[in-house]
Amino acid sequence: MAKKKSTSSNKNARLTDIKQTVTTTASSAIDEIEKAGDVVVREVRDAFKIVSAKAAIAARTAADASVNVKGIVSDADPKQLFHSLIEEVEEVSEQIIDVVKARFNQLSEATTGAAEKKAVKKKAVKKKAVKKKAVKKKVVKTPVKKKTGRKKALKKKAAK
Repeated sequence: MAKKKSTSSNKNARLTDIKQTVTTTASSAIDEIEKAGDVVVREVRDAFKIVSAKAAIAARTAADASVNVKGIVSDADPKQLFHSLIEEVEEVSEQIIDVVKARFNQLSEATTGAAEKKAVKKKAVKKKAVKKKAVKKKVVKTPVKKKTGRKKALKKKAAK
């Protein structure tokens, strides 16, 4: 009997360890995802700030040009400014996409490593479960009497 108790306590300890490992891995993956999300949001905000600053500069430049020329603005200046603004926006968006891809790849590598560890642990747990079932079939269960509560006994005495 003593061996069965220690074996079950060892199994419970191992299961607890496995649960803690899975919980830790999952929480670290979630933390990494949240960090990556924060980084992406920050970078998108920065990109929009840059774009809005460039748009403000473009607006000021157009206003200055119109004041200086007094209403006579050539078609080439606004077109060039607009084209350069579009090119800068494209460059910034490409940089954002590259950064997002890099962070996503890092996270996917981290999660695949954790998933592989989890799969190995699941196999070990399944083997243990099969052995446990085999042991249960061999062990004959003895019926256990239910404990009667103190209140029930007092009620019976009071009823007599």
